[in-house]
Parts: sequence; C-alpha cells; structure tokens
Amino acid sequence: MVEFKTEKKIVPIDRIVPNRWNPNFQDKMMFEKQKNSIEKLGFLGSILVRKINHTSADYEIMDGEHRWKALKEQGGIECPVEIITDEVSDQEAQLLTILLNNLRGKDDVFKRAKILEALDEGQLSLLPMTAEEIEHE
Repeated sequence: MVEFKTEKKIVPIDRIVPNRWNPNFQDKMMFEKQKNSIEKLGFLGSILVRKINHTSADYEIMDGEHRWKALKEQGGIECPVEIITDEVSDQEAQLLTILLNNLRGKDDVFKRAKILEALDEGQLSLLPMTAEEIEHE
C-alpha cells in the first residue's frame, strides 16, 4: 500500500467536484446545521482531494463533500484543501472515501453529556443533534 503525501492549499471552489461513489448521506437537517456551523464558526480544517484531469475541474473530493457543498451554497469562492500529491487510482480513492467516512471513532457518552451541559443554547444549536437528542443525553 502507498503512503500518500499531501499539500495544503486554498483553491477556487468551482475547481473541485465531488466523487461519483460517496456512500455517505447527510439529511436536510444535518446539512442545514453544517451550513450554520460554517456561517457562525468559519470553515474549519480542509477537505481531502486528489488531482484529476478527466473533467473540467482540477480536484475530486475524497473526504469533506458535505462541508464543500455547504460552503459552495453559502457563496464561498475558495476552499481550503489538502491535496494528495501522489497519483491516486479510482480504487484507492474509493478506499479512502469509505475509510475516512468510518474512522472517526465514537464519543464516550458520559464525557459528551458533561460537555453538552456546559454549552449555551447558541452553541448547542450548531451541533448535529436535535434538541430532543441533546436533552436525552
């Protein structure tokens, strides 16, 4: 297996396209929360992309499609990216997409509940949880 090298840049948002196979789904409520968090906190981090030459864009998303889409819908013109500088095959790109979607880990519910108790209402509204889910915690 290849150990990929990356480079961080800010690129025009219209030079980036989502991949064709991303199995990750975000419902409308979560997507609205995604947009709201970007509006309130800014675009944190970067999305992972590979270089492509088979479309009118320069980069294809491996991880971060929902954040990219939210930024684009909000009128963003540039996006922070982490570009895999090595050649990435479709099969490797598919592996990365699934791997990165699923390697996030899980919260300790007791530690998370303590944090939720300390946040104010405005901060809680940014979380990808409904009010009922927060109350249940």
